[in-house]
Amino acid sequence: KRALQRGDLDMAAQTGNLKIKPYPKEEDEDMKGQKQIFSTGKDDWGTPPALIEAIQNRFNVKFTIDAAAEAENSICPVYYSVLDNALSHEWGTSKDVVWCNPPYSECAEFVTHGLLQSRVAAWQVFMLIPARTDTAWWHENIMDCVSADVYFIKGRLKFVGAENSAPFPSALIHFCSDNNNRFLPLELSTKERGF
Repeated sequence: KRALQRGDLDMAAQTGNLKIKPYPKEEDEDMKGQKQIFSTGKDDWGTPPALIEAIQNRFNVKFTIDAAAEAENSICPVYYSVLDNALSHEWGTSKDVVWCNPPYSECAEFVTHGLLQSRVAAWQVFMLIPARTDTAWWHENIMDCVSADVYFIKGRLKFVGAENSAPFPSALIHFCSDNNNRFLPLELSTKERGF
């Protein structure tokens, strides 16, 4: 078993042999024994608006599609809701810049799909995810991906509607063919982190 390489998805997409195998829930070892940490039972928290603005300004982009949202928390007029099932769709065209703050119970599936979409559909995909560097999906889709830049966010985020900050560190993943597999810090103001 090896990580996806730059040409793998392109060739598979061209030949129609592209199959994504979802990671079984039991492989997400980092979640075992941590039920008390994530006690709300909710994993679809909204992104702080100041964070969205900071990312768009820093990268000089305007998000055109929100790949995991509901009407009340979408940051774009075009979005995929739970009912739309973003994992079964292409995320735009070569001109689109996609934002995705996925439900964290489906992080592995969304990261795999986000990587694919950055290769065959959207121009750029930005994903806000927990920094779960100990998982198989992180290593296979992010660490070994030549088109992913990873920005580790300094400090915890406070998501829209949450009473407290997140109980885990976060990372911004930027899938784009122009990237060089860099790992960088991302310092944000208190306001940009949702406080």
